[in-house]
Amino acid sequence: MIKFHKVKYKNFLSTGNEFTEIDLSRKKTSLIIGSNGSGKSTLLDALTFALFGRAFRKIPKTALVNSINQKQLVVEVEFQIGRNRYRVMRSIKPNKFEIYRDGKMLHQDASVRDYQAILEQQILKLNYKSFTQVVVLGSSTFTPFMQLNTPERRAIIEDILDIQIFSVMKECLRQRSATLRNEFNDIKTNIRIGENKIQSQEESMKRLEENRDEMITKLTADINEHETQIIEYKTNIRADMSNVQTCMNLIEDEDPVRKSLEVTLQSEKDFENERRKFIKELKFYEDNDECPTCKQDIESEHKDHSTLKKLIKDFQLIVRLYKELIRDLKKLMKYIKR
Repeated sequence: MIKFHKVKYKNFLSTGNEFTEIDLSRKKTSLIIGSNGSGKSTLLDALTFALFGRAFRKIPKTALVNSINQKQLVVEVEFQIGRNRYRVMRSIKPNKFEIYRDGKMLHQDASVRDYQAILEQQILKLNYKSFTQVVVLGSSTFTPFMQLNTPERRAIIEDILDIQIFSVMKECLRQRSATLRNEFNDIKTNIRIGENKIQSQEESMKRLEENRDEMITKLTADINEHETQIIEYKTNIRADMSNVQTCMNLIEDEDPVRKSLEVTLQSEKDFENERRKFIKELKFYEDNDECPTCKQDIESEHKDHSTLKKLIKDFQLIVRLYKELIRDLKKLMKYIKR
């Protein structure tokens, strides 16, 4: 329970540079009356400003400072909660915000916002909305409880009953639920992906099983075909080996054939020389009637060259036979070398 003792302020709205002090603890109940503009609402604005940093009425913060002095706005409020007595001082130009408990100022290491949170959550246990709906009621700005929206009604009830912890717990549970829901959706997605992969693998295995017999038949046919080709290759290899052996034997006979060819070439050359010699001699007898050496006439029996012609023809035949033999020997040599 909050018990207000004193409120004083200066340079606040229309008040001057001297403190206006109102004692609220003289009687259990205080009634403030006055004509319009006498300062009744100023008291409510000062009380609210000291506790929450804003006026009860919708007045901008800059408009709270006295328009003539324009500085040194100071508002102080003293109240008691339980056995502790508090004093809150708030000022503008210069800006100050101080909280005293039993004459000792609370540390100000935190920021102004955190310092205000200490006042609302740990000391007053009321926020601005709840204070203006429960403690300070104004006819111009008051909104009946049932006309407030749901979040505002909930906030007021939580402040009055001091059960904000349940809203905090609800928010934590909501966030946790959202996290778990996201994780659950991720797990469902992963399961769906895994099922699709399993289905794909099963279909692949089924196709492999269906094609297995066809592949075995094809591979068996390929194996048989290759085995037939291997047999043919072995037969060809044996035939080639036989040809190789024959060629080796021919190679061993190469030297005798070469020698025979050389002898035949020489014999053919000798017979050719003899044939040319006889031709030359025949031509001599045909062209001359006397011997060019002794100058005697050549007798007709010496000039008869029928025998010589016959001899030349024989030599020509022999030479032709030798040439045919040489041609055959050369062919044999080429075959041997191949």
